[in-house]
Amino acid sequence: MAKLIPVTGYIVKQSVAQQVVSPAYDALTPEERGEYAGLNPLNFLNTMRSAEEYPEGEQPSFDELLKLNAKNLQTLRDENVFQAIDKPSFFIYRLSIDDHVQTGIVAEMPIEAYSDNTIRIHENTRASREEQLSRYLYEVGASSSPVCIAYPSNAQITQKFAELAETEPVLDFMAEDGLHQQLWKIDDEQIVAELEQAFAQVPFVYLTDGHHRCASGQNYAQKMARQGADISDPSFTNLLVSIFPDDEMRILAYHRAVRDLGDLTVPEFLEKLDAFFKVKALHVNYADEAEPRKKGEFAMLLDDNWYRLKIRKEFTQDPDPVKSLDVSIIEDRLLRPILGIENMRADPRLDYVPGLNGLRGLEERAEEGWRLMLGCYPTSMEEMYAVADNNLVMPPKSTWFDPKVRSGIFLKLRQH
Repeated sequence: MAKLIPVTGYIVKQSVAQQVVSPAYDALTPEERGEYAGLNPLNFLNTMRSAEEYPEGEQPSFDELLKLNAKNLQTLRDENVFQAIDKPSFFIYRLSIDDHVQTGIVAEMPIEAYSDNTIRIHENTRASREEQLSRYLYEVGASSSPVCIAYPSNAQITQKFAELAETEPVLDFMAEDGLHQQLWKIDDEQIVAELEQAFAQVPFVYLTDGHHRCASGQNYAQKMARQGADISDPSFTNLLVSIFPDDEMRILAYHRAVRDLGDLTVPEFLEKLDAFFKVKALHVNYADEAEPRKKGEFAMLLDDNWYRLKIRKEFTQDPDPVKSLDVSIIEDRLLRPILGIENMRADPRLDYVPGLNGLRGLEERAEEGWRLMLGCYPTSMEEMYAVADNNLVMPPKSTWFDPKVRSGIFLKLRQH
């Protein structure tokens, strides 16, 4: 049962929303985030700084970084950019960009929903990152980035959202990247109860972005319990969540870039590739003409030449929901056996490119000196559900959900 709880805390003021609400964190490199934060002192990115954003030789320690982030958060509060949510409320949240629109709800959920698998996951988390985020919650004392969750689309809930979004929004602003964000505050007790009841009928929901935030939230609650805190206090135990119907969410591809072919020549590489894939040279004028058209098909850019790869039929029969993923096929049939890349998280020869700009992003990596580019077909929502329902995890960088929910709209203070 998906238990939703109205949001408490603070919300950004309409007059400063464009300045305060952050760009998509993961879509920027650390260098880009650092530059953006420096140029935009009121932006919430200044409360989320990482050491990598600072020039080499000027990087603060993690303890110094936490103090700096806490100081920057206090600066935003002193500037009075947030206002208190006067009554616990749900917020209808609409994201619009280009011809894509998705409408969901921002709420809180008890951390137990993560612990008991009501919120189903599909990624592993790293203990070191969990610890960093847990310390952030404790030392900076705030959270603002709702984890993003999908639920199986429900016509009645969708219709209710549409009706509630016919009134005047409390926030309506455009981000620099063209993302239009609108929020409607829902504090009528009868409507709140109706929404709570509607989601109580949803047995499971699925985490799309925020695995480390959920894990660190659980660690934080456990730490506070060990210190004797009253863990019935929702500031310890509730997650800030944004929940969208799955048929409105957009999954883009996550591509791979490889630094070199190891010791292989191009003919040797193509010969080994032929054992697993049908390889066809393409003659295209634009990168997007090489886009994979269906599952089991890949685009490959090698030495300025585009190819289309199709996995051979004998390698498509694996019933395992992880092994059957296209990103797993690329790992198991190309990166490991042919190029000798074993550690998909840490090997410096491998990098990941979100499909935000089609295959043009791969051409940009080639211009930077990367040798081999591999364009993947997007993972489907059904594939993600199958992995999560079987308590399995996907390979790193299997999904890129876009548009991203932004930080700096809500502010939930953590008490200790």
